[in-house]
Amino acid sequence: MASKIEQAAEARFGLSRIQIMGKAYQIVKKMNVKHPFRDGTAGKAWFARFRSRKESLAIRKPQKTLTGPQPNDEKGSCRFLFC
Repeated sequence: MASKIEQAAEARFGLSRIQIMGKAYQIVKKMNVKHPFRDGTAGKAWFARFRSRKESLAIRKPQKTLTGPQPNDEKGSCRFLFC
């Protein structure tokens, strides 16, 4: 799971803590593994233990990216970004 999180980060698609906890629940459910998870998600304690085992992971708050022309943007410069 940690390798998938790292791959997503390299592709500039970071995952939040809640997304990771939800994905952990989906994986154990799909594999029919007995688990203590409730309410369709892993708990904060599970996430804390996961982070302590995988110290190379950095979980950050997602930030907005450029979604369109900015007020100071010259006409046509956005086309360059999406060609």
